[in-house]
Amino acid sequence: MAEALIFAAILGLLVTVMNCVRYADPDHHPVRLYRTWQWALGAALCYCAALLCYGWGAFSGFTKTGEACAVDAGKPPTARPDSISQDAFPLSTVCRWEDGTEVDIVPLFVNPVVLALVAGAVVCLVYAVRTARGHGNAHG
Repeated sequence: MAEALIFAAILGLLVTVMNCVRYADPDHHPVRLYRTWQWALGAALCYCAALLCYGWGAFSGFTKTGEACAVDAGKPPTARPDSISQDAFPLSTVCRWEDGTEVDIVPLFVNPVVLALVAGAVVCLVYAVRTARGHGNAHG
């Protein structure tokens, strides 16, 4: 639930900034406006890709968590874990057995990719605002 609120807050911020960018150029310089929207679109795409990656990681093994854990741990699919713990950030689904075996069924690359995409969205938003205010290179 907390991760949904975080993503909703970020999406709200993204929409707010994009609306601010829309009205930030009082002269409506066409090249500057075009470049501003390029950066804003880049931010939106990075953010959507981060959401997709996070969702894919969150639902990896969702329907058959115990079976997926057993297979990833090299155990037979019928060997159910003794406990399964989930965390929203960093995203993880850890299965534990009494013999000390632990396995995380969320792919290893999910968290770094989500973080990189969110950082990319922030950078694009900064450049969108900078370009809209006329600090970016509007002619080339």
